[in-house]
Amino acid sequence: MSYSRVEDRIRMTSQTDDAESFDFWLTLRLCREVIKVMSEQLSVSVLKKTQAQHAPMVESFLHAGVASRKTSVRPVTVTPSQTHLLHKIQVQSGKQSIALRLPVNQDTAVLAFKHDEARQWLAILYKHFQIAQWPMDIWPEWFNKAMQDTESKSEKALH
Repeated sequence: MSYSRVEDRIRMTSQTDDAESFDFWLTLRLCREVIKVMSEQLSVSVLKKTQAQHAPMVESFLHAGVASRKTSVRPVTVTPSQTHLLHKIQVQSGKQSIALRLPVNQDTAVLAFKHDEARQWLAILYKHFQIAQWPMDIWPEWFNKAMQDTESKSEKALH
């Protein structure tokens, strides 16, 4: 992912198993819709396993755990064969996964995430929101807290 100041959009480059690559442009409006649905789906999965009053703390704990286990992955560096300005993304949720269905011409590309991977993807999107200086009010409180905790831990590690 990268933010383009010129376009005021986030560019997400993805590569299929067949080595075909796509650039997807994400607008603020679309990102806000995706964040809302994905964070709600992640919260629902936690609420099924814990009491409601403990859910925000559990969410922050889960997110912090994911952030501490993150590993570097080589970014997609190929020239995209197709570029798409997305106007719609369908978010589907399963018991242990979330899938983003992206319209591509007459077909659909699917980005499938386990819940931990969805949290990592959202953390990357969060960083790009900060870079873009987009409004942060869409992010749930548990997510903001987890990101702030993660940032403060990484700052302490640097000293």
